[in-house]
Amino acid sequence: MTEHSHPHRALPVASKLKLGIMLTGFILVAEVAGGLVSNSLVLLSDAGHVFADIIALSLSYYGVKQARRPASHRMTFDYHRVGVWNASYAVPATFSAG
Repeated sequence: MTEHSHPHRALPVASKLKLGIMLTGFILVAEVAGGLVSNSLVLLSDAGHVFADIIALSLSYYGVKQARRPASHRMTFDYHRVGVWNASYAVPATFSAG
């Protein structure tokens, strides 16, 4: 095997979530357009599920960004509770949308 000298760096979680939101948004627009052009209720229904996925990804992105904030006088435990709140909201919302 050959060794290579360039480091492999993984994207941070926030960047991956942002990319996922953008790609999912593109799929949403394509499904809505395709559903309207072809009068396909299946595509429009799936677009509704994709929209729920965008909401879940956006909540996760918000939680990751908030968890990075430092502690303050008012929020002595940092902002990690936002991630717990997001999980407790996003899971039931995702199951109820499906």
